[in-house]
Amino acid sequence: MSRKRSRSSSCSAPSASAASPAILLSGGSQALHRDAVDKFRAGELCDVELESADGETVGAHRIVLVGASKYFKTLWSGKWPGDCRGPLDLTALSTACLKACLEFAYTGEAEVADEDALAELLAGAAFLQMDELLEAAAEAYVSRLAASNALAVWELADRIGRLPRLAEAAAKAARANFGEVVAGGEAWTAAPASIVRSLLEDDRLRASEEDVYRAGVAWLQAHDPPPGEEEVAALLSRVRCGTLAWAADAASTRQASRRREGQLVTLESRTLTLMAPTAEAKEMWVVGINAILSGLYF
Repeated sequence: MSRKRSRSSSCSAPSASAASPAILLSGGSQALHRDAVDKFRAGELCDVELESADGETVGAHRIVLVGASKYFKTLWSGKWPGDCRGPLDLTALSTACLKACLEFAYTGEAEVADEDALAELLAGAAFLQMDELLEAAAEAYVSRLAASNALAVWELADRIGRLPRLAEAAAKAARANFGEVVAGGEAWTAAPASIVRSLLEDDRLRASEEDVYRAGVAWLQAHDPPPGEEEVAALLSRVRCGTLAWAADAASTRQASRRREGQLVTLESRTLTLMAPTAEAKEMWVVGINAILSGLYF
């Protein structure tokens, strides 16, 4: 008996509004007096130098950084070994990203040029453990989610690991714009297997089961070398084959024969040709369909 889930036919969803030339972030609670901000921007009375990935050094004040960043607080609390003299190595961050992080530390606001810079700032805020900036950057992304960036933002949120709301918002955008996401080509085929599997099995996905199946096939076919048997079976098992006409026919007629031991499934050549045009692809789909027709999804 098939597992039940509610799939709606694919339909378009409102896309995010066009991004402005610059993205302003706010929400920091540590907005310093204007004189302190001016001294930072002028490089006056600084007691620490920070070196970015570009080799540029930026002056700052330790007391400010300790208040804004758990990274710096831990560094200068004596809990980390090492010599803190000389320029501090922050070559994990570009100059633009570092300066945006510092602006937020001093003013509670930061500005980035575009979504690429926003992604970099999100990662930089996570690296420096600047929680308020991390939250502000995540909120900025939530308001800009669309089919074109949903998978990339989802992957970024998962990689950082502390942004469940952003990850779910990106997943929601991907579900609502599934047709556009898959049609995006490389963005879909390059998505991590974990995200693809999570999306294909989601009951809230706005797509027909046929579209889900074709999306899974497209993702698998894009990989060279092809995925292994376990990967194929794991992905195609997310498809509710009981709702696909050709799969139901294959399971209920002589087009498919099953043995309990080994769960062997043999499909007629004509059916396999429709599923996969090459011999190598046919072998892959037999493995996947073998798992699907094992009795769990009908």
